[in-house]
Amino acid sequence: MVTAGLVERTPRPGDRRAANLSLTQSGTEILAAWQAANDRRLGQVLERLPESYRNAIENAVPALAALAALLEADDETQNRDQARQNGTRP
Repeated sequence: MVTAGLVERTPRPGDRRAANLSLTQSGTEILAAWQAANDRRLGQVLERLPESYRNAIENAVPALAALAALLEADDETQNRDQARQNGTRP
């Protein structure tokens, strides 16, 4: 991705073993285009579902968002714990 110009890699200050990765302008534009295309496709498919299924999906969104938040929090905790065990910063 670095070679393709989508991501920029820079040394992490104070820790030569690590690097920071960030999207380039080109990477950001490609990601935005992919997200827009994905949103369109999902919207088109959802429209083909029966209304009862669309309602069920809509009603499930808050629970799925809470699930995703818990998974992310668990990942952050695990990464922080592993960094502490390895003597590095998360």
